[in-house]
Amino acid sequence: MNIGERQKRVLKIVGIVVISLLIISLGLVYWIISDHISEPKIYVNKEKRSLTKSTFFIRDIVRFPAKANVTPSNASDKILRVGIDSGTDILNFGRIYANMPVRKFVDIRNNEDRDVKICIKKYGSIAPYINSSADSFIMKSNEYRKIQISFTGKEIGYYEGEVDVIIKKPRYKIITPLLNWVGC
Repeated sequence: MNIGERQKRVLKIVGIVVISLLIISLGLVYWIISDHISEPKIYVNKEKRSLTKSTFFIRDIVRFPAKANVTPSNASDKILRVGIDSGTDILNFGRIYANMPVRKFVDIRNNEDRDVKICIKKYGSIAPYINSSADSFIMKSNEYRKIQISFTGKEIGYYEGEVDVIIKKPRYKIITPLLNWVGC
């Protein structure tokens, strides 16, 4: 075997190694970034918390039931027949009139020693009528936020579903900068 053939063989091996490393790196980046949560098949009827762990992140999900009853307003009524629920265990917006906005608040505190990513996801027939003051954001360590969840029903009917607060925590401090690019 002469020197030219040996160089070609080394270049071929180096090329295969570089391409393999590139494919593995892209696969790893895709795996980290492409987290996806599917819509729950059954909505919770009381607040529920679940925890899942992956290689790089811990996902803590707090699931709140959400409901509202949009009723027709009757101009001849002398009494407003609405009832905004003041309970805090569920996002029950109560019995309200169409186009009447109602607000609730969810308090979030990051007690971790590192930043976390927070996402608010809405599901069910109530989802199109719910807005939150922030849907996805990074919280610094020891930061506190009060998130407004509002409901404005456009049409008469009973709406229900779920609002999930997803807290994504890096398992290792070194990967905290990835929070800006990962999903919840």
